[in-house]
Formats: sequence, C-alpha cells, structure tokens
Amino acid sequence: MTVQTIRERIYEVVATQTCTVTTPDGTLICVVEPGTPVSFVAPASSVELSDDAASVTPAF
Repeated sequence: MTVQTIRERIYEVVATQTCTVTTPDGTLICVVEPGTPVSFVAPASSVELSDDAASVTPAF
C-alpha cells in the first residue's frame, strides 16, 4: 500500500500483522510488529507498507 507523506514529518504506524515500511525505491525504513506503534521520519513524499490494513497517522 502506498501512503502519501510529507518529507521529514514524523508518522506513526500501527499494523495488524508484521509490516515493513519502505521507501518507493525499496529501502527499508522500519519493521512494525502487530499492535505495536512505531514512529518514523518520512524520507520522501510517499512510503510503501506491506500490510494493507495498517494505519499511518502524523505524530505530534
């Protein structure tokens, strides 16, 4: 699943299954375990998630 992001903004991901977050070119950003929120800094204007049911929200 492709998610639009704003470069250098912090986002939080919560997944229902193990999920990888990568850049559009395939560089690994992080791995999210089910039910465990993980924060990351967006390196580009979009990221790819391996879990279509995962939720991504801006962190404050």
